[in-house]
Amino acid sequence: PLLHGAFGRALLASLCAHDSKIHKLLNLGFKQFLSELSSYEKITGKVGITARYNNDFINAMCRDNYVATGAVAFQRRLRTSVLKHVKYPNKTIYETLELLYKRWLELSKVESLSSEELSSFRNYAGLLATSFGVFLSIDSSLQDFFPYLAEVKDRVAEHADYFIAKQCQWLNNEDLLTRENSKDIVSTELHPLSFKLLFNNLKKRVDGLEDCDLTEPENELQFILLEQVIVILRTILERDDEVGVLIIVSLQLLDLIEQVIRIVERMPHESSKYYKAVIHLSKMLRSFEHSESNVCIAGYLLIKNKWLRMVMQWFEATIFKEFDFENLSKPHREMDLKRRDIDYLYIDTSIESSKALAYLTKNLVLEAPQAISQNELQRSRAVVFGNYFNVLLKGLEKSTAIEKFPPALRHKVGLLNENITYCLTNLLNSNVDVGLHYALPIGYSNNKNIKVAFLKVFVNIISNYDVQDTQLVERKNEAIERLTMQALRDPKLIWMATRVCPANDIDSLASSLLSVYELKNASHVIVAELVKDEIQRATRYMDILRRNSCATRALSMFSRLKGNKYLLSTLKPVIEEIIATGETFEVEKMDADDPESERNVQLFTKYLSTLIDSIVNSVDSFPPEFFFLCQTIFGCVESKLPGYGKIAVGSFIFLRFFCPALVSPDSENVVDVVTVKEKRSFILLAKVVQNIANGSVGSIKWPLLQSKMD
Repeated sequence: PLLHGAFGRALLASLCAHDSKIHKLLNLGFKQFLSELSSYEKITGKVGITARYNNDFINAMCRDNYVATGAVAFQRRLRTSVLKHVKYPNKTIYETLELLYKRWLELSKVESLSSEELSSFRNYAGLLATSFGVFLSIDSSLQDFFPYLAEVKDRVAEHADYFIAKQCQWLNNEDLLTRENSKDIVSTELHPLSFKLLFNNLKKRVDGLEDCDLTEPENELQFILLEQVIVILRTILERDDEVGVLIIVSLQLLDLIEQVIRIVERMPHESSKYYKAVIHLSKMLRSFEHSESNVCIAGYLLIKNKWLRMVMQWFEATIFKEFDFENLSKPHREMDLKRRDIDYLYIDTSIESSKALAYLTKNLVLEAPQAISQNELQRSRAVVFGNYFNVLLKGLEKSTAIEKFPPALRHKVGLLNENITYCLTNLLNSNVDVGLHYALPIGYSNNKNIKVAFLKVFVNIISNYDVQDTQLVERKNEAIERLTMQALRDPKLIWMATRVCPANDIDSLASSLLSVYELKNASHVIVAELVKDEIQRATRYMDILRRNSCATRALSMFSRLKGNKYLLSTLKPVIEEIIATGETFEVEKMDADDPESERNVQLFTKYLSTLIDSIVNSVDSFPPEFFFLCQTIFGCVESKLPGYGKIAVGSFIFLRFFCPALVSPDSENVVDVVTVKEKRSFILLAKVVQNIANGSVGSIKWPLLQSKMD
C-alpha cells in the first residue's frame, strides 16, 4: 500500500502537466500501476479490494488513444474521466489534491503568470474542480472503507468552498480568458456534489445585482456576471450527471433561477440588454427539458404555468414589433446597422422564447382560477387557453408571411414558424377539451399558409393523441400506484405533505387523498394516520381535532363519505318532525319573562331528548370504519394526554360529523330546504349537543335553561 500510494500520488500529480511527452509516459505508468494492483490481489487473495483505487479511472488512463490528440484534448478527456470514473475518496487522491490545491493557491496570488504557469494554473483548477466533490459524498458507508474521511471532510469542503468562491469572483473579470475559464470550470467541470457550494456562492454574487441598474455603461461587468450565471445554470441543466444528484440541490437551483428572473424583469424593457438577457433565460428554461426528471419538476404544473405566462409575455413583446424590412433588404454598406441589430435582436428573442414555449406547453394542463363548479372551471380554462392561443396565432400569421422578409432572414423566420406550430400542437394536445373550439375555425382562414400550418397542427394531434394520451395515463397511474403504496408503508410521506400544504390547498389535498385511497379500500387507514399525526402535534387537549388542518378536513370528508346513510337514519326523522310540525324554538336570546318562554323551553327539551335518544339508540348502525377511527383517536389521545380520550372522540363524532349536518341539513343533503327559524332551532340543538360531548354543559349561560341545568 505504501508503494502504491507513492506511485499513485506521482501519477495523479503529473496529470496536470501540459507536455505531450509526459502524457505518453503517464500512459505507460498507469498501465504498470494497474499491473501492480492486479499482482497485489493475486498475492494477498483480497479480490476486489483494489476497486478502492478507482480501477475504472486507471483503465481509462491506460488507453492508447488518450494521448494521441494533444495536450488540451488530453486535459478535457481527463476531467471527463475523473467525473465519470472516480467514485472512491482514497487517501492517494486526498494527498494529491492537497498538493495541487497548495500549488493552485500560490499561483492565484501571483499578479502576472508566464504562459507555462497559466497552463499549469488552468490544469490544477480543472482537476481540483472534478475531484473535490468525491470527498463531499453524503454516503456514510464510505467511512467504513476510508476512516480518515471523518477527519478531512470539513477541510476539503473548506478548500472547495474557497476555490469555488474565487471562480465565481472571476466570472466577470475584465480579462475575457479568465472569466471564460472560470465559467467552464464551475459549469462543465465541477463535480455535481459541489453544486451546493456553487449555488451558495453564485447567490452571493447575484445578491449584489439586486440594486444595480445593469443597463448603465459603467455596470457592464455586472451585466456580464448576470449572463455568465444564466449560462452556468443552463450548462448544468444540460449535463449528463448521475441521476439523482440534482434533486439534492433542486430547491437552491429553483430559488436562484427565480431571483435571476426577477432581476432581469426589473431591467428597462426598452433596453437591448433586457432582450439579450431574455434570450439567455429562454435557452436556460428550455434546458429543463433535458433534466426535468432529475430536478423533479416534470409534474410541477404550478411553476411550469408560471414560466409559461412569463415566456409568453417575452414572445408577445417581440413578435409584434414592426421590423424595418426596407433597411434589412439594403446592402450591408447602406444599411442602418444599429436598426438592423435591434430587429435581429427582436427576431432572435422571438425564436428562443418560442423554443422555450414549445417545451413548456408539452403535456401541460393549463392553470385556471379557482372555480366552484366544473362548468365554471371549464370556462376559466377556455379563457386562459384563448389568451395563449390568440398570441400564438398572431405569431403564426406573421411568420407564415415569409415572402415579406428579406432572404437573409427567411431561415430564421422558418424556424420561428416551426416552433410556433409545435407550441400550438402541444397546447391543443394537452387541452383538447377547451382548445378545439378556438382552433377549428382557423380551417376557414383566407390565408392559405395559415390553413397549411394548421393542417400540420391537426395532423400532429391526430397522429399523437391516442398514443400520447395512453402513455400519459399509464405513467400517471403507475406513479399514483407507487406513491399510494409507499405512503401506506411509510405514512411519514403523507404527514410531511400535509404539513407543507398551503392553507388554500388543504381541501384539495384532503379530497385527493381520500379519492385515491378509497379506490384501495384504505381511506380509513390514511385518515387514521393523519389523525395520529395531528394528535401528536397537539400541545393542549383543546387543540385536538379542532384546527382547520388537512387531518380535520379529511376526517370531515371521510365522515360524509362513509356515514351518509347512518346520518340520514339518525338525524333525518328528528329534523323532518320539526319541519313538519313547525315547532321551532328559541332559548338562547329569549328573556325568562317572555310569555312564550315556557313553550320554547318545552319544545327545545322535547327535541333535544328525541335527538339524543336517536343517537344513543343507533349504535347498531354505527359504521365500522367509525369504530376504527374512534379507537385510534382514543388510544392516541390517552397516550399523549391521559384522561381526554373520550372528549377527543366526541370532537370527531359531534364536532366533525353530527353537528355540521345538524347546523346545515340542506347542505348535507339531509333535507332539501330549511327556513331561517328552522335553521335557528337546529343550531341551538347543535350547540347544546356539542357542549354535552365536550363535558362543558355548565358553560352554557342561557337564562331560560339555567333551571333545567341546575
